[in-house]
Amino acid sequence: LPAAVTHKTFKATGIHLTLSCTKCHSTGYPGKYAGVSQDNCYACHSAQHAQKHPTYPTDCRQCHSSNAWLPATGFHTTFKPVGVHVSLSCTKCHSTGYPGKYAGVSQDNCYACHSADHAKKHPTYPTDCRQCHSSNSWLPAAVTHKTFKATGIHLTLSCTKCHSTGYPGKYAGVSQDNCYACHSAQHAQKHPTYPTDCRQCHSSNAWQPATVVHKIFKATGIHLTLSCTKCHSTGYPGKYAGVSQDNCYACHSAQHAQKHPTYPTDCRQCHSSNSWLPATVVHKIFKATGIHLTLSCNKCHSTGYPGKYAGVSQNNCYACHATDYNKEHSTCPHDCTLCHNTVDWDKAGKKNGCK
Repeated sequence: LPAAVTHKTFKATGIHLTLSCTKCHSTGYPGKYAGVSQDNCYACHSAQHAQKHPTYPTDCRQCHSSNAWLPATGFHTTFKPVGVHVSLSCTKCHSTGYPGKYAGVSQDNCYACHSADHAKKHPTYPTDCRQCHSSNSWLPAAVTHKTFKATGIHLTLSCTKCHSTGYPGKYAGVSQDNCYACHSAQHAQKHPTYPTDCRQCHSSNAWQPATVVHKIFKATGIHLTLSCTKCHSTGYPGKYAGVSQDNCYACHSAQHAQKHPTYPTDCRQCHSSNSWLPATVVHKIFKATGIHLTLSCNKCHSTGYPGKYAGVSQNNCYACHATDYNKEHSTCPHDCTLCHNTVDWDKAGKKNGCK
């Protein structure tokens, strides 16, 4: 042992080589399978055939091989199974026998087998399933629109989101750049007086945030965080139409009138687009230093702009601090810088007999 035999009629191959002699010659030699040819699998396996698929062809070699009974690989002449079809059992398509109700279905006629799914999901859609589905997986479905090229957020939507009334539906023929055709309701609700070319502010990646490139007024700094209605509260283009980049007063006249009506209307002298406060100004005659940098504007311009200190030079401290001078030391020189500095007024040095 082992014993080896060369069969003259039946040439043992594959799994047959591992069998004991009595497996086929259980009734003796030559036994009931005497004279069975190499290609007549059915002669030995008729019981399995009757149990599993009695209506199928008896030429077992069409699906099975001598290497292993399973898995079976069917040899379709008309329909070539690809993708997920390869993993299906024979009875999945041949449930009513062989050849069954799908006999003669061609490779590209998906609808013949999937008509029930089609009727359930989207009965008004084309019956050429391959336009959206593939044999690899029924879902997700992917379609290439001929007129409207879906991009961005549109790629995540279900078909019925746009084709809720059927196919092609109410949006049939809408071009790639005609956003308003689909989004007119949002437009009417949010900003009915704005242009209907949604692409000026919105993109297909996300409806929000909206970004717009102003042609006249270039939004910078804090303006970039504002909602559209903050400046266009009366509609589009609204009361600020045509306002240039450097005309801050056109929009901020109310704040100007409330805070400092006598000041220049060129807001940029003190304010910036990054933040209204704190305000910073470069004085042309009086250069503010030290403690002066911490003072509010109306501390020196309490009577308006330019006010009573207009034209005061950098080193003329007495012009502003005469009251302090008369109160503390009226006999000293008027040149305060002899003893004081702009950082700390009270930390004065003693010179020229002053106390």
